Amino acid sequence: MIIVKIISLLSLLDDTYDNFGTHDEVEILTAAIQRFDVSALEELPETMKNMYRLIINVYDEIETKLAETGPTFAVDYAKEEFERNRKHAASAVECYVKEHMASEDEAVEFLWTEISKAWKDIAEACQKPTPLLVALTDRVLNFARSISVIYEKEDGYTNSYLLKAHLSSLFVDLIPL
Repeated sequence: MIIVKIISLLSLLDDTYDNFGTHDEVEILTAAIQRFDVSALEELPETMKNMYRLIINVYDEIETKLAETGPTFAVDYAKEEFERNRKHAASAVECYVKEHMASEDEAVEFLWTEISKAWKDIAEACQKPTPLLVALTDRVLNFARSISVIYEKEDGYTNSYLLKAHLSSLFVDLIPL
């Protein structure tokens, strides 16, 4: 359940930084996250206070769960590294084109080759499961499958209407028996 909360939280943050927050608002939010202190709530715009509470609560929940099994130093480190000043993130295609002085088509071809290699690595890892890692590899595989569908042809995350047919087939359309 924590994984779902983290993914949801990351999605909310991504949308806030990319679409909903003004530059000034996200600067304040970033500073609050870097301080990771409940008192930072007072400085945040009303629209961001609930999100900041969610961030604090999820980290507290993670810390509580980890405390049951051992030291929680990793949570403290994650809190420090959670969010840095964010600027426009170039796409993988843009990075490849700039770094290798390549055309966009060459970059896309290279990236599809790398994706194919990654799927082979995932498939190989899933064929040699260990009892300890089965739950983890299942989650990684399912996440990779989801990302593959979401970004299959276009950015279905940003343009969610592109996923309507997939979601309808999963949750709305009945399977004839």
